[in-house]
Amino acid sequence: MKTKLLLLTLLLFSTAMIAQVTANQVDDFEDGTRQSWEIGNPVLAESLISLPADGGPDGAGDGYYSFTTTGAGNGAGSKCLVYSRGAQWSGDFLAQGIVAIKMDVRALNDDVTLRLGFAELDSFQFPITQIVTTNPVVITAGSGWQQVTFPIQPSDFTIVENSSGLTAAQVLASVGEMRILSNTSLSWFGENGLRTMEFNDITASTTLSTNENVQDTTEFSISPNPATTRLNMNLPSNLSNTTISVFDVLGKRVYSKEVDALSTATVNVSNWNSGVYLVRISSDEGTQTKRFVKQ
Repeated sequence: MKTKLLLLTLLLFSTAMIAQVTANQVDDFEDGTRQSWEIGNPVLAESLISLPADGGPDGAGDGYYSFTTTGAGNGAGSKCLVYSRGAQWSGDFLAQGIVAIKMDVRALNDDVTLRLGFAELDSFQFPITQIVTTNPVVITAGSGWQQVTFPIQPSDFTIVENSSGLTAAQVLASVGEMRILSNTSLSWFGENGLRTMEFNDITASTTLSTNENVQDTTEFSISPNPATTRLNMNLPSNLSNTTISVFDVLGKRVYSKEVDALSTATVNVSNWNSGVYLVRISSDEGTQTKRFVKQ
């Protein structure tokens, strides 16, 4: 019996260690649960968090997550933030090639200055290094559902607390907690005040475009992927003032070149280290990022 319990414990432990964020996963709240997004007080969560089954960005039948602060000056539920320590938002974001977090957001009774936060946790589940997105996204109250995109390369973050000496890249490679918060200042905590912020379709995206109206006909493609010697890029013909940049998972730029009126471009990657890289195409029409694997 003890042997069986030991084996079961090891199996559960191994599963917990393996489970982590995966590319293109989505929290859509269609199952009527919080999907691990909490506020830190289970009693208050019952009254401050709701999961309407209708009224999301897609209308009838589209469920979503809604959180309203207490409006108090301090105390549980007063900060405008939600967090997840669930397996689906923990682990190595960089190795998965996740370059952005996308979501639908709505603010009701006051503007929301949205930021993302990530932290590595110590053995006591305490955040030891905390990073937040340097540039927020402001959602105006009453403006309806807005689709927002947060780039999450290391250079997109500011370290707000660092008792372990980790870099932003190291935190993104070992995330234990992810936060969605509203604060006009760079902070790990949400701001006070009565606010309602609502979310849907929180997505771990492997593509990024600063121009959200970019259509398939204006997206670039890469091949082969994985690549061993050469990486080929097919570029839309309508792009102007285009620059190709390639970054490793630590955010270091390893390649950069301006291209002019080219439909294809080839990069020699034979001498690059094996691993995941991010290819960014910047032009007057916007910025797009995709990942490839060097074998």
